[in-house]
Amino acid sequence: MSKTKSGGLVAVYYRGEGQMLYFVKPLTFRLEETKQHLEIDFTLDQGGIHPEEVVCNFTVYSEKPYKTIESAGLIANGVEIAPDSLKKFFIEKIPKGKLWRSRYSFLIPYVRFGEFIRQEKGTVKTFFTGEKGKEVYLYDHPLSWKKVQKVVEYQFFAAVDNN
Repeated sequence: MSKTKSGGLVAVYYRGEGQMLYFVKPLTFRLEETKQHLEIDFTLDQGGIHPEEVVCNFTVYSEKPYKTIESAGLIANGVEIAPDSLKKFFIEKIPKGKLWRSRYSFLIPYVRFGEFIRQEKGTVKTFFTGEKGKEVYLYDHPLSWKKVQKVVEYQFFAAVDNN
C-alpha cells in the first residue's frame, strides 16, 4: 500500500488497481471550559466497488473513565448520525496524566455519511451518552471541518461516485 498526496487532514493510500483507502485524521471536539475532549477519525475503504460503510473511531479524554457509552453520534446542520451499536476497544489511564482515554468505534452507512459530510453550514458536534444517561456534547472548530469536507468531498466521493 502506498500513500498519495492528501491535503493534510486526509491521508489517501493506493492499495492496488482501483482500490483506495481514505483516512480522515483525528479531529478534536471540545467541551468548553474543561479538559474533556473527543478525537474522531474516519476510514473510507474503496475496494474497487462502491463502499457500503464508513468506519468512525472516537476517543474520549476525560477525568473519569467512561466504562460504558450507551450511544454516540454526530450532528451537522440538522443531519444526525446515530449508530445502532458501538464497539469498545479499550479504556486506559494516560500515563503521567490526569485523564482517561476511552476508545470506541461504529459504522456509518456510506450514503448517510455522504449526506453528513456535504452539509455546508452549521456547527458540527458530537455527542455521547454515558452510564447514567447524561448526554455530553462536544464541538468542532468550523474551519477544520470545512477543510475535511472539501478534501473528503473531492477526493473520496467524487472518485467513488464516478465509478
